[in-house]
Amino acid sequence: MAKRHQSRSRVGEAITLIVAALLFTGFAWFVTQPDTALAMTSTASFGIGLTILIWLLAFLDEWAKGRGSRFLLDLVIGSAMATLIYVYMIGFIVYPEFMYGAFGVVLVLAALFAIRKPTRGNDHNIARVVEDAE
Repeated sequence: MAKRHQSRSRVGEAITLIVAALLFTGFAWFVTQPDTALAMTSTASFGIGLTILIWLLAFLDEWAKGRGSRFLLDLVIGSAMATLIYVYMIGFIVYPEFMYGAFGVVLVLAALFAIRKPTRGNDHNIARVVEDAE
């Protein structure tokens, strides 16, 4: 029973990631309205890259053992996401007030998410497997 639940969960995860990539790409396409092949490729790469970073953040956040490691992980990957969004939307011109604001938001969110108690693996599925075995 656990295998079937896990495969359904993976299919749902894949569908969610594909939909998220399409939404991010669609939003970027709407905002920038690319007209060259390079701009179109860049827009698609932005949506896919942002989705991969969000998936990586969720995946690695689940495996963090302590609050400190979760905080650092969230801070590094959140900063990478903020930088990707900044460079794509604004470019390589640095406006410190925007960067400080973005990294401040990342810092606050990383601290808030680090407060919760770390869990290891799929502890919520262990109870289900035990129930199915009985």
